[in-house]
Amino acid sequence: METKTITNKYKGTCGNCNRTVAAGEGQCSRIDGRWVVACTTSDCTEVGNAYHANPALDTLEEIGDEVTERMVPVKARLREALANGADEGNIAEEAMAMEEYALEVALTNRGLSYADYIALCKRAVAA
Repeated sequence: METKTITNKYKGTCGNCNRTVAAGEGQCSRIDGRWVVACTTSDCTEVGNAYHANPALDTLEEIGDEVTERMVPVKARLREALANGADEGNIAEEAMAMEEYALEVALTNRGLSYADYIALCKRAVAA
């Protein structure tokens, strides 16, 4: 797959060195569906490494994708129950319980506890 690199149009953070990159002063590449910003300074030019600069965020995205995938059939079933006259309050409670369960399964699949999940969220935000 070819990677397209252009001058960045917006201010961003370099995925390699975490420096702030002003609009028009760096590179922006589309890598695996994401726009990745990088410096153009002499000590920071490798745009490709920026995609995996935040492993905590990558893990959270994987978890979110798994939860979303698990919820598709559940949401379809709940929509059908609602269309057939089920109580909205009960449907909302069941949806929340199923989403919590889907998150628990996604964490268990990765050997993570809920406390690990919170720590991942904090690391992703701090990066």
